[in-house]
Amino acid sequence: MRGRGLLLGIELVEDRAGKEPARDLGMAVGKRALEARRCLNIVSRRTHAHIFRIAPPLNVSRAEIDSALAILDQALTECSGRA
Repeated sequence: MRGRGLLLGIELVEDRAGKEPARDLGMAVGKRALEARRCLNIVSRRTHAHIFRIAPPLNVSRAEIDSALAILDQALTECSGRA
């Protein structure tokens, strides 16, 4: 994870040691989050589907951030098979 200010990048990997991109998981999580009405990962190519760029507006509320993080957590849990 890396970021500055409100801009945050999260990279999904198959395992932490090998750092192989988890593109299928990223696509599934992005789709699930979109179904929950949060656009957390809009990418034009599958090659970047494992990277989530979170860039809320400057006037984002704490409630909106909490909602987005809850949806991301739920999508990750459901899509990774840990549900």
